[in-house]
Amino acid sequence: MNAIASLAKTSALAIVTGRRIDDIDRFLSPLELPVAGVHGLERRSADGVIHGVPINEEALKDVSEQLSQFVIRNPGLILEPKRGSIALHFRQRPDLADECVAQVATSTAPYPDLHVLPGKMVLEVKAGSASKGAAIRAFMQEAPFAGKQPFFVGDDVTDEEAFPIVRQSGGVTVRIGEGATAAMYRASGPEELSEWLTALAQTFPKPEA
Repeated sequence: MNAIASLAKTSALAIVTGRRIDDIDRFLSPLELPVAGVHGLERRSADGVIHGVPINEEALKDVSEQLSQFVIRNPGLILEPKRGSIALHFRQRPDLADECVAQVATSTAPYPDLHVLPGKMVLEVKAGSASKGAAIRAFMQEAPFAGKQPFFVGDDVTDEEAFPIVRQSGGVTVRIGEGATAAMYRASGPEELSEWLTALAQTFPKPEA
């Protein structure tokens, strides 16, 4: 948190996440940053404007109802509703990983416009064509990001499609944790990344008072 606050004072900073914008605002309060939430389905630009994409509400509602029944039958699973998506978490029931994959595949089969995003012990069903990579492209066309070198850090499977997009723009990419990655660099964990970012922020010129 201290590293993020320090960088926000000296550079153009945005959050790109699978979480909702409201969740990020609560976590970072009182800091309020540009945010792309729910894998880009909702995006708040630096001027405070909220951008969204069309979603298939009926399809998402049907899949949500099916997965809700699946969760009821399998204690320990968690179904998280978001704007334009639902996430099935099985961190507390890793033994049900295969069953979760099968159930999500069955529930989403009738709806080709729904996209399944596998993550760390979670399967997210997303309605809409947005992505983290597309959100980064959108930010890079707007002030205060336009013309700057992007620097993107991620720790999940869903960040992998964004790494090449950032590199194509001449940017720097960092993967947190283990696993195959398209990122240029790797940090062993959040603590190492925080130390690195804090040190990096101290090298930037301080804004004029």
